[in-house]
Amino acid sequence: MDSLKDSVLASTLCAGILLTGMVSPLGAQVVDSIPDRFPADSLVDSSEAEADTLERPYSGPLPPTAANALAYILTAAPDTPEGMGLLATGRAEAQIALQHAAFAGRDSTNLGNMQRHMAHVIHAVDPGQGSQGPGMGYGVRQTARQILAQIESAQGVDGVPGALTFHGPRVAMAARGTNARVDEVIALARQVQSAGSAAAGNRLVRQLAEAVRAMAYGLDRDGDRRIGHTEDEMGLAQIGHHLALVERLTR
Repeated sequence: MDSLKDSVLASTLCAGILLTGMVSPLGAQVVDSIPDRFPADSLVDSSEAEADTLERPYSGPLPPTAANALAYILTAAPDTPEGMGLLATGRAEAQIALQHAAFAGRDSTNLGNMQRHMAHVIHAVDPGQGSQGPGMGYGVRQTARQILAQIESAQGVDGVPGALTFHGPRVAMAARGTNARVDEVIALARQVQSAGSAAAGNRLVRQLAEAVRAMAYGLDRDGDRRIGHTEDEMGLAQIGHHLALVERLTR
């Protein structure tokens, strides 16, 4: 379990993905790259957690099969580049997508530049689309799908503590939300590629940048100053947040 702790810490320290004119290095947000305006405690309904605790022990060690499933997400997976954990792989690919969305938006008059970077964005989120460009060749989509499979497998193990039964569905929801954002990103990138003018392309690039950011960070769509437990608001950051809480409670 020490390897899980080390992985969560390492993943947390590399999660600060910022979309600005220049993309900053991955920084050190303690609560897993959730923007400052969304404090971590706003992501957890304590009354729900307390109710769950009444039904089974909330904390405690994970059964080996469930621990292995989480290790695939947080530490190492057999099919990822260099055997990285699924979450770290997804973050690395999201960083590339963020970078190229930013590069595409640097010159609002250069349609060719915008269109060139769309292939790179698509390659980072879903290499299966046949695009070429920088990236690990794994993609955010495959990351989200595999995380969903692993967390559902872990939840199905007999005897898991309440921490997993409470946070596991939120991880699954965030994985599905991330996959939905990938669909949005690809659709917008395709529209940029077929745009007939720089003005039209620039408008679409701005929308794409927001979609990539939502994929990485999650997005407060309803303006309530929190990222809710809904697929249309959750992204990669919320996967990491809820898994960090599971790890903390199952040491």
